Amino acid sequence: MKLGDVCTLVLGQSPISSTCNACGQGLPFFQGNADFGRINPEATSWCTEPKKTAEPGDILLSVRAPIGAVNIALEKCCIGRGVAAIRPNSRIIQTDYLKHVLVSYRSQLETKGTGSTFKAVGKKVLSEFEIPICSLNRQSQIENQLNQILDCIENCKMEIEQLDQLVKSRFVEMFGDPCLTDRSLLPKKPLHSFCELKIGPFGSLLHKEDYVSGGFPVVNPSHIVDGCIRTDSDLTINAAKYREMESYQLFKGDVVLGRRGEIGRCAVVDEEGLLCGTGSMILRPEPSLCRSDYLQRVISFPSFAAALEKEAVGVTMKNLNVKIIGSAVVSLPPLSLQEEFADFVAQVDKSVFA
Repeated sequence: MKLGDVCTLVLGQSPISSTCNACGQGLPFFQGNADFGRINPEATSWCTEPKKTAEPGDILLSVRAPIGAVNIALEKCCIGRGVAAIRPNSRIIQTDYLKHVLVSYRSQLETKGTGSTFKAVGKKVLSEFEIPICSLNRQSQIENQLNQILDCIENCKMEIEQLDQLVKSRFVEMFGDPCLTDRSLLPKKPLHSFCELKIGPFGSLLHKEDYVSGGFPVVNPSHIVDGCIRTDSDLTINAAKYREMESYQLFKGDVVLGRRGEIGRCAVVDEEGLLCGTGSMILRPEPSLCRSDYLQRVISFPSFAAALEKEAVGVTMKNLNVKIIGSAVVSLPPLSLQEEFADFVAQVDKSVFA
């Protein structure tokens, strides 16, 4: 059934800027996805003369940059052009059921976006968007089941966050701040003394025609997320180019570091067949002196990342180079102590996946 047949749709409209404020006067003003929270939006601005409004309980849908994020309005609010308010006909469809449907069908809705700079969907697309409908009783059953699953997921997330904090606390307990001399018994060494360092290839070495789908993944800074490498199957190179760029190939145990953008973003390479991207850097520690997982935690440690940020060069975008990274002095504890920490992390990981 079409969304417009079972819901009232209100597309947001930007109010006059002079009617907006940050001191709580008027209705909460939500401009787009940036104002969305986990379930409900969080107001940072207000409007005294709104053009378009949503009512309490309306589903708020992000319709541009990005498309498809969902929140629920807690109160009457002003909505800008990045938001649509969806008001279900309660005799046909329940709000929570529709919310789950929209979350599940987000990728389908995203494909309908148009625009050269920012993809967006308009009222016509939303009105004609097909969604599954069943009886109200069945909707309630589905809603209850999904809510139980989501509760379990949230509980798991909280547990993982607590275990992650435990690991971070243990790291500090064992090694202190890797950038400070608060642990005099731990030797300090510059990275170049126990790491091979190499900048990723110049952009001129990779051309549009070198990229294929399903080839050898290129690891750029954007592919390093939360200490892990997340490759893009559409950003890969063919076998011939991979062989040609042998010196930039990543091996198991390497640490790949984003040298521009978000300073300190790094990950341990745990598979073969990856290539260091233009905006990345290879750090290859001497195995007899330093574990890759220890080095990754040192580089991503807040104080170390902040120190690199200060040393980074460039006007438009800050960059790191071999000299900056290589001269950075960090704690290098005995390998046995690094392995003791790795064993602790392994035990924590068992708790996560038990």
